[in-house]
Amino acid sequence: MRLWRDAVRQICEARAEAESRNQWGLPPEVEPPYNYRLEHVRAVVTLALRLAGELGADAEVVEAAAWLHDIAKGAPGDGEGHHGERAAREVPGILADTDFPLHKVLAVCDAIVKHVGLTREPGTPPIEPLEAAILWDADKLSKLGYTAVVHFARAGLSYWDAAVTTDGAIRQNQDWLPMNWGIAASLNTPLALELGAARAERFAAFWDELAREWAGLA
Repeated sequence: MRLWRDAVRQICEARAEAESRNQWGLPPEVEPPYNYRLEHVRAVVTLALRLAGELGADAEVVEAAAWLHDIAKGAPGDGEGHHGERAAREVPGILADTDFPLHKVLAVCDAIVKHVGLTREPGTPPIEPLEAAILWDADKLSKLGYTAVVHFARAGLSYWDAAVTTDGAIRQNQDWLPMNWGIAASLNTPLALELGAARAERFAAFWDELAREWAGLA
């Protein structure tokens, strides 16, 4: 019987590598200069386990969902549904014949289905159950703060509309600031809201300081 952590990591790494090669337009023998998806998932796993530990959630459900939440991102669709629904359909097969508790598989699927999106409407009740709320929070927290500065800068180079000057990079990221604040406000748990507010502030401050420095004011 396979160890479930090995199984989820392997499928995540394989899908992330395939997405990265496609994103950069590289043949199989060439290593992509940056694998955004894998870096993103690693950040989500770290954050999800911290939130689960401090908030008393089921760590196995949270960790499995974190590794698998984006396995359908960038892949051809297999029928109806967004990438969370497509990924959730694969989860039972991935966890079959592993030591993952069978009675927790549906909770993993549920969390993955519910993580899709960037923001939630103001005043919307927190996502339930807690494990699904934590996956949402960890996924969104990874898009805030200094982590987002690095991820956006590296991954952005693979897109045709990426900024090619420092001025352009500053403008693009300052244009992102409304979404930055919106993501921070859309988190579910009090701990994530606290972390998100601090991260969003750091992201905004970084680009403000860079703009001042680039203009010769600092």
